[in-house]
Amino acid sequence: RAAVGVRAPHRAASTAEPVGYRELLRDRPYLGLVALNTVYAMTSMMLALALPTIVLAGAGPAWLTSVLLAANALLIAALSAPVVRRLSGVRRTRSIAAAAALWVLWCGMLALVGVSGGTTATVVLVVGTLLFTAAEAIHAPISTAAAAGAAPAAARGRYLAAFQYSFAVA
Repeated sequence: RAAVGVRAPHRAASTAEPVGYRELLRDRPYLGLVALNTVYAMTSMMLALALPTIVLAGAGPAWLTSVLLAANALLIAALSAPVVRRLSGVRRTRSIAAAAALWVLWCGMLALVGVSGGTTATVVLVVGTLLFTAAEAIHAPISTAAAAGAAPAAARGRYLAAFQYSFAVA
């Protein structure tokens, strides 16, 4: 079954022939999904890179980085499955776009940290981290499901391995 919102590959769905890397490399819609996910994967790493830098620059108390990173990890573990269940009726492409919008809002919050200070900066960092966490909880499971749904059954493992390279490249 093709993933909702992701174009199915250009081959017969019932093919039982093994699909090689050559065919994978000709599957432009799937490669587009991998390329787009590389950008998303880079974005998903930004919290761990940006947050300590911003806090070290004086935007919040030193302990805030570890608390927010730990909270992010705990919330991802606790919320990923309920978020996916909640979004089950929403097209995967729309869910992935919503994750992108949340990451854009997070970037806006980081820009606000630069013009605020004290308690306001701390509140902005907490709210921004919650936006980032929501984006991450949406993106990771839904993008993987979209990749699995767009892969031909005979080569799903190979296709998902190629999809995982988007995280390795990032």
